[in-house]
Amino acid sequence: MIISSLETPVSCDERIIEALLSIVDAAGNEESRLRPVTLELACLVLRQILLVVDHDQMHSLIANKASHILTCFIDRLGLYVNSENLFLEWFEDEYAEFEINHIKLETIGYELLLPPCNTVMSGLALHKRLPSGFEERIRTIIQFYFHIRKLAKDMSGEVETELPLKVGNNVAVEVGDCINLNNSDLLSCVVVLNKNERLPRFLVTDRLQLILVEPDSRKAGWAIVRFVGLLQVRTCNI
Repeated sequence: MIISSLETPVSCDERIIEALLSIVDAAGNEESRLRPVTLELACLVLRQILLVVDHDQMHSLIANKASHILTCFIDRLGLYVNSENLFLEWFEDEYAEFEINHIKLETIGYELLLPPCNTVMSGLALHKRLPSGFEERIRTIIQFYFHIRKLAKDMSGEVETELPLKVGNNVAVEVGDCINLNNSDLLSCVVVLNKNERLPRFLVTDRLQLILVEPDSRKAGWAIVRFVGLLQVRTCNI
């Protein structure tokens, strides 16, 4: 009986998939009152369903929808790339938030049960409410773009290779690199390896990486990277 039940294919009501895809579709509608957190939750549920339901047609349906909506967002964002001076800064800010802040079902809160508000005075983060003003509208579109882009890549099995953004041909900072500290904010600190070994270091501020450097005695204003890691995978015990 146990073996038989394990071999029984798991199915999913098509109406659930249709409802979730309608949320994805609504994200691409400029007049939609959809909140980014709602889209994030829909994408999360779609991924969870596909983990247990082996259905090629369902997978193709979700992949095609994500690809279509992603194209719509690329076209919409393309209107602002060269016309808004702060677009790149907004894009990088939202990507940093996207990488660090992931939805947690146990801490979603009551706000999803209430009609969406569009005022900063509500105290809600932008992804939990409607945008207010031009900048917030662009930031919301960027948030939608990241969620749909991730869903599309998950459906196609692609690995992220383009984000975070890189300047020119510069690659991510690595241990041993000599970096320019001019115009960088530094925090002096001491790395304690054991009772007898203390290493003076400087912490370099960065949006996505934790970087510890040692000043380069040969070049003023430059330093050697001694440790680097993504912020979202670092842990700190105090």
